[in-house]
Amino acid sequence: MPEISQPVRIKGLVRFFNYVQERLQNGLPPGELLRFREQVRDVVRQVEEICRQHRTTPATLPGPSRNAYAFLKNLDLDHLPSRQRPAPARPAGRREIRLSNVRKMTDYLADKMWQNAGELAMSSRARERQRQELEQEAEGIEAVCRRNHLPLEALSGSGRQLYCWVKFLCSPENLLQHVGTLQRVKDLLQRPDLAGVRVPVTLHLINLQSIYRSRMFHDRLILKCSEGFLAAGDAVWLALFGAIMGSRRRGGKALLSEFVNSEEFSGILFEMESVLDPPEGQTRGQAHDLEDSFQRVNRAYFQGRMPRPLLKWNQSPTVRKMGHYQPARDTVMISRTLDHARVPAFVIDYIMYHELLHKKHGHTMINGRRYVHTPAFRREEQLFQQYAEAEKFLHDWVRKLRK
Repeated sequence: MPEISQPVRIKGLVRFFNYVQERLQNGLPPGELLRFREQVRDVVRQVEEICRQHRTTPATLPGPSRNAYAFLKNLDLDHLPSRQRPAPARPAGRREIRLSNVRKMTDYLADKMWQNAGELAMSSRARERQRQELEQEAEGIEAVCRRNHLPLEALSGSGRQLYCWVKFLCSPENLLQHVGTLQRVKDLLQRPDLAGVRVPVTLHLINLQSIYRSRMFHDRLILKCSEGFLAAGDAVWLALFGAIMGSRRRGGKALLSEFVNSEEFSGILFEMESVLDPPEGQTRGQAHDLEDSFQRVNRAYFQGRMPRPLLKWNQSPTVRKMGHYQPARDTVMISRTLDHARVPAFVIDYIMYHELLHKKHGHTMINGRRYVHTPAFRREEQLFQQYAEAEKFLHDWVRKLRK
């Protein structure tokens, strides 16, 4: 069997990105500015050096790491937000909640759904039993937070990922799509053109920071993929298996790259993250405040009558998709990638306007397919005063981040 090709992964890069975002949001004391700048520059240099050692570039990193690097690389270190006063005191008690056995529970649930995918896809009763098990896991995590008198936002990285994933799958519609995807992949693995996969495959479709991870055992291949692959078509799955098995399938690498940078892929990640309510009053980022943007857009385009949704910056950097509206939780989430001094306020307002239009128009079902960008939506979207300028800026910004 050919050696499995693995992308370069840099542990801790996304975690450092989140740390930087937290420091920028709170403002930096003047005495820490120099050290902070050096930290960011050192991390950027380390990433570039690791890539050089592997004879590659940061552009080939998995999506979250690549986007985190792009944000840090383009951070305006000469104009950092500073503060003269001490940061607001944190609530007494633990700063974050670390759950035990997160990986074991994730693997258990993912493996169970893979093994029972056929039954779960066909039987509504079996899906409801599975949904209840997921709900119990989510309620257990919520109980841990209550006992510690801390919000769900206090969950550490792995605990946060598990909670967002199980809550996402507690939606009957999402669970049906999840198990349907698992069964479709099982069927694909029987195709003759995948004869290179000579051992049984176990697929775990989970909330993963990287795009995918694979590990070969003597009797099976375990493949862990981001839940974002829920939106993948058969061609993308074939390209992924080709990449894992070292196949030179024509166009496969480009197709896979295009998909993981698509709005469909990012939309699933936004949807999972939106299950966590933002801390009250924390709408201010490094350079922009979502509350200010909402108020401007509401006055200018909705006569001040649009009910305020929850407003939050997402935790993971994204490039292709810059905003998301989650109707079940009435949440507008904007990409951290736009929280930059070089991004004009009207661009933030344009994304805010776009997501509020989703709140206004909802979705339309045609022949069983869900449409959100209807002709009426597009007509109203173009009423934004600086529509062309905002679209051009976003196009150029995305191209710059991908370099």
